[in-house]
Amino acid sequence: MEESISKYMLSENDRLKLLETYILFSSVKVKLVRNIPDLELGLIGVRSRKAGEVITVPLWLGEFLIDKGLAVITDDMIKKISRNVWREYAQPRGESLAQVDKDFYPVAKLYLYFLRKSGGMGLRPLAKEEDIIKVLNKRVAIIMKLATLDFDTHVVDRLTFEEKVLLNYLRSVYREWKNIMGI
Repeated sequence: MEESISKYMLSENDRLKLLETYILFSSVKVKLVRNIPDLELGLIGVRSRKAGEVITVPLWLGEFLIDKGLAVITDDMIKKISRNVWREYAQPRGESLAQVDKDFYPVAKLYLYFLRKSGGMGLRPLAKEEDIIKVLNKRVAIIMKLATLDFDTHVVDRLTFEEKVLLNYLRSVYREWKNIMGI
């Protein structure tokens, strides 16, 4: 019975691919800078909208609209990213992580996409690209350390869904490596 169930279990690589899909379909808000007509994009339709409107779309569509010069990130997104970066910087050094917003990664991904696409033109970024990357690297470094522990600490409670997927993946790899090494 256990064998038949285990062959339907997802591998860690499959889970990462699902995570990528999850991120791409996460909701983000963008501000239209030009009027858009009705759009039919496969399963998703967007009714016509006026310039200046803030709309909620999947991340991939937000990137598309930014890429085509139809949308920009919102002021709220700038504030949200800045608040999350500030929280992380305010943490004492060491193994401490701030509680970030649940949608931190999709918002950060779109924010970085916009900064890289536009060079920050017309934007007063409160958080620069390097600030966000420092925060991401700090969080990943702590997650990598957590992966080597056989127990969970209070830090795990502050991880986002995406970070918990990474933690589980790294733990799986680490445990397999330990088995190979006979540790």
